[in-house]
Amino acid sequence: MSPGDGTLKVLWTDRPDAMELLARKSADGQLPSAERDDVAHFIDHGWLLWRNAIDEPLIDRFVKDIHGHHKFPGYFITTNHRSHQSGLKLSGTVADRFESLFDLYVNLESSRLVCMHPRIGRFLALVFEARPIAFPTVAVPAQQSTRGAPGHLGGCGG
Repeated sequence: MSPGDGTLKVLWTDRPDAMELLARKSADGQLPSAERDDVAHFIDHGWLLWRNAIDEPLIDRFVKDIHGHHKFPGYFITTNHRSHQSGLKLSGTVADRFESLFDLYVNLESSRLVCMHPRIGRFLALVFEARPIAFPTVAVPAQQSTRGAPGHLGGCGG
């Protein structure tokens, strides 16, 4: 937001002169050619896919953790979007398409490693012109333990 006026700052990649800005950043040495090509694609199309951007074993671990997430009902905190509520709730036994990848980010180390992968972080830093930051883990009530739950790191009440 711009200071005091309540408006959001436009991302430089959304500006009409984004390609010129990209050329300048590249000429100034701020972007290697591979990153320049990625950002150019993002400017042109509004999306970007990277083939094999994240190592397969990490993706396999993430998928396993997601599937295991619902084997431990009540061990994790999720959003409550299905009920159109902004509050949090404890996880259940059934997968819910409304659960966000970033709900899992709070609960699972593998999700944090995927979501904040260095390649993703670098791209976000280039586009937003700021270093991405991760939110801290959510504290759960002291009597609630997550010991034995998949992907548990500690620091989530365990």
